[in-house]
Amino acid sequence: MLLRRPQGQAYFSASLQALDAVNGAGVADFRAARVSDQAFGAGAGERVQMQCKGDGGRVLVQDITVTLNGELTEGADIGALILAGDPQSAGCAEGVIDPAGLQ
Repeated sequence: MLLRRPQGQAYFSASLQALDAVNGAGVADFRAARVSDQAFGAGAGERVQMQCKGDGGRVLVQDITVTLNGELTEGADIGALILAGDPQSAGCAEGVIDPAGLQ
């Protein structure tokens, strides 16, 4: 994967934009492939990996990794960067995203 990183404040801003785009794709009862494909285009879900942990009768999403490929800049098309990334294993297929501090 080749991802060019802008320096300093530009990198921070572009990273926050990418995070906002992924977070805006959906929360709560999360199914990575379905939500990602709906938000960023068919095949985007193949570039998302989730790590989960059992918590009583629930499966909680602990970490989400999204593969990007291209130049991460402010205003970059996050969907295009995701679709240009390499597919990865799904990890867990679905889980619940708990609001912060409510485990």
